[in-house]
Amino acid sequence: MNPEPDPELRSRFAAQRRADHEHAPAWNPRVLQPQSAPSAFRRPRWIPLTVTAGVCMLLSLMLIHRADPPDLVEALPVLFDAASEPLFTSLNNPSANPSDFLLPSYLTIQLP
Repeated sequence: MNPEPDPELRSRFAAQRRADHEHAPAWNPRVLQPQSAPSAFRRPRWIPLTVTAGVCMLLSLMLIHRADPPDLVEALPVLFDAASEPLFTSLNNPSANPSDFLLPSYLTIQLP
């Protein structure tokens, strides 16, 4: 159960509302909207990065192709200096494999 509304309370709220309206600024929607300045043209941020990467790539390609190719005959070491000898000569010599006698006979390699 709610008590009866107090008429004095209503008059106090009405007086407070009038006082608020007197001190509050007038409603003007144009003041609330921000003044937008004309936006200046700004180029995208990826353009300078892309141009810089392209220039670096072109310069590196120019430097790579400008270098003279090395002479491989002079640059590589000599691989085959030793005199050639016949292949598998050590297989015919039984002393070259001294531990073969320990293996069973069916595991030994028989060359023709």
